[in-house]
Amino acid sequence: MFHASLDVKLPPELPPPTASVRTLMGRLFPPSADDEGDSDEELREHLKRNLAVFECLLRAFESSGFDDVVAIVVDGKPAYVDVDERIGDFEEALGRLVSSKVLAKGFAVIRTTFRRRDSSLELLAELRCHARGRQRVDETRVRISARPLDHGPAQEEGPREYAQRVREYVRDADGLEAARARVGEVRDQLAAEIEARIPGCGIQPGSALIRFIAPGNRQLGRMRHLGFGTGLRSTVRCSLPSYERVGPYDDPLSRHYYSPYSDLFHWIAVGEVLEGHASSPNVEVVSATGRRLFWGDGAGDFDPSEFAVSRDVVRVSPQGRLKIDASVPEVGTLDSPEAGSPHSSGWGGEAWADDIEG
Repeated sequence: MFHASLDVKLPPELPPPTASVRTLMGRLFPPSADDEGDSDEELREHLKRNLAVFECLLRAFESSGFDDVVAIVVDGKPAYVDVDERIGDFEEALGRLVSSKVLAKGFAVIRTTFRRRDSSLELLAELRCHARGRQRVDETRVRISARPLDHGPAQEEGPREYAQRVREYVRDADGLEAARARVGEVRDQLAAEIEARIPGCGIQPGSALIRFIAPGNRQLGRMRHLGFGTGLRSTVRCSLPSYERVGPYDDPLSRHYYSPYSDLFHWIAVGEVLEGHASSPNVEVVSATGRRLFWGDGAGDFDPSEFAVSRDVVRVSPQGRLKIDASVPEVGTLDSPEAGSPHSSGWGGEAWADDIEG
C-alpha cells in the first residue's frame, strides 16, 4: 500500500573492512599450513570488499529501526532464515551468512529482507546488493513496503463493518498523508545512515507513494473463500518465499507477510478513490499486473471500462455476507491457512501469465 525506494551508487573507493569482516573472512577461509601459495587471494579480496559494503548497509538498516532480519538469500540460496521473528538478530544473521558457506565462491547478489513496526504501520524493506567485480557493475537497491497494522478485519467485524472502516481510513486524507509521509521519513533516515557509513556514495530516492491494486477475476474469485468472525483467517507469514512475484504483488510484504484480506482492502479502497476521496497525486491505482490505471487526482477522468472486472460484482447481502457475482469465475477452495499463501499455487501474485488478469 505505502511504497518507497532508494537507488544507491557506490563510490569508486569502497569502505575498508572492519574487524568484524576480517574475523568473518578468517572463518570463511581458515589458514592452512598445507597450502602452497594463495590461489584464493583474488576471491578473498573480492569478498572482503563486498562484504565490507554489505556490513555497512546492514548496520544502516539496524540504526534506522529495522530490528528484525527476516531472511538473507545469496544467488537464490538461503543463508539465513528467521522462522522465530527474533528481534535484534543482526549479528546472528551476519554470522550465519558466512557459516552457511554460500559465499565460498563469491556471489552476484545478496537479497536481504528487514522488518520493523511503527505505532500504526508494519514495514518491510528489501535490500538487493549486487557485488562489484571485474565483469559486473555493482547495483544496490532498497524497496520499502508498509501497511496499517489493522489492515485486516477484526474478530468482531463482518464484511459490512470492515468495509466501513476501510472507507473511513481512505477518506481520512490527513491520516493517509501522514502514513505516506512517515514511510518517506523512514526512507530518508535510511538514506542518511547509508551515506554516513559509505562516504561518497550517491543515493537517488524514489517517491513515497500510496498504491492501490484493482483486483482481477482471479483475486475476486478467491474472495468467495474469505471468512469473518470465527472463520477469520490470519496473515500467512513466510520467512522464505518459494518464488518471485510479478506486478504489484512483487513487494516485501506480499511475499513475506501475505494477508488473505489484502485484495478486499484494495477493492474497497479503489472504490473510494473513484468517488473522489484520496484525490492526491501521491495515490496510484494499478491493475493486478502492475499497469498504472490512474492517479488519485485524475480519478474523475478515468474510464471504469478499463478495469478488468466491473465494479458491481462485489456486494454485501442483507444478511451481512460477502457476495461475489456469478460472472466472476469459480476458483477452487484452498485449505486454511494456506489459502492465499505465497506457498500455494494459484494466488493473486504468482508468477504465471495465465493466473493474473490484465
